[in-house]
Amino acid sequence: MVNGLPGAGIGGFFYLILALYMPIREGVRAVRGRSRREHWNFIMQQWAIIGAILVGLWLQGWLLRELFLSAPMMSITALVDPTGMMAKPAFDVAGAAATAALVSLAGVVLIAEGLKFLLDFTNND
Repeated sequence: MVNGLPGAGIGGFFYLILALYMPIREGVRAVRGRSRREHWNFIMQQWAIIGAILVGLWLQGWLLRELFLSAPMMSITALVDPTGMMAKPAFDVAGAAATAALVSLAGVVLIAEGLKFLLDFTNND
């Protein structure tokens, strides 16, 4: 198991997508005349939480970059590859982690929708 930054995994992306979708759904309800003030207050609370998560992720990334890139390091890679040709920038890892989380989330959604379709199809027979 690999540990990462809290909020940057599948659950964090899922929460972010749902929170971003909330105003759209409530806007449709408002057009239909079924929106309530309490719903908008709840949406603003969720957006505040999302903002705090994003600020926290940015601060964690900044702090990790400052701690690890400013300190002199000697790694195994330096012993194996003294020219530094194999070195990769740190942001590649972050991009790969974000991409992996999004692909995993898309896979979970596709599987869930496929199962829903399959169950609806078998129930209609």
